[in-house]
Amino acid sequence: VSLLYACFGMIQRSISPLVTPIMEDLSISFSEIGAILGAWQLTYIVVAIIGGTIMDRFGIRKALLFGILIIGLSAALRYFANGFVSLLLFVALFGLGGPMISIGCPKTIAEWFRGKERGTALGVFMAASATGGLLSFLTVNSVVMPFTGDSWRLTFVLFSLPAFMAALLWW
Repeated sequence: VSLLYACFGMIQRSISPLVTPIMEDLSISFSEIGAILGAWQLTYIVVAIIGGTIMDRFGIRKALLFGILIIGLSAALRYFANGFVSLLLFVALFGLGGPMISIGCPKTIAEWFRGKERGTALGVFMAASATGGLLSFLTVNSVVMPFTGDSWRLTFVLFSLPAFMAALLWW
């Protein structure tokens, strides 16, 4: 669950360091990039309301698998963005998978651990999102962008790979 939550944090925060190349490539305005940056939260809020019901119906394991696959897909599809609307939709897609991770992971820990072990597991889990986000901030412009030939599109594809690998491990 910590790996899933780390991927959540990594992909969630990966777009911020890429704002300038995205705006230049897609010829979008500051207000449009602001809407894109906030798109996933709006979707997240709506899905979070029904997230518990989804987990109860399909089970935590399937909900977490669905969540991490959607998060990875959200990052990978950004490669194909050709303007404001498409990038907005691809970023908003993250909000469909995000609640499954942020609701399902603590629920999994509550079911799998007891006593002091639960506290330790919860601490590791809570640090995972911040660690993934930090990894994203540290590597996007200094490592990943140079590796991809300064392609923000390929950067998102590379950031989707850990999510898909985490989905495979979870499955």
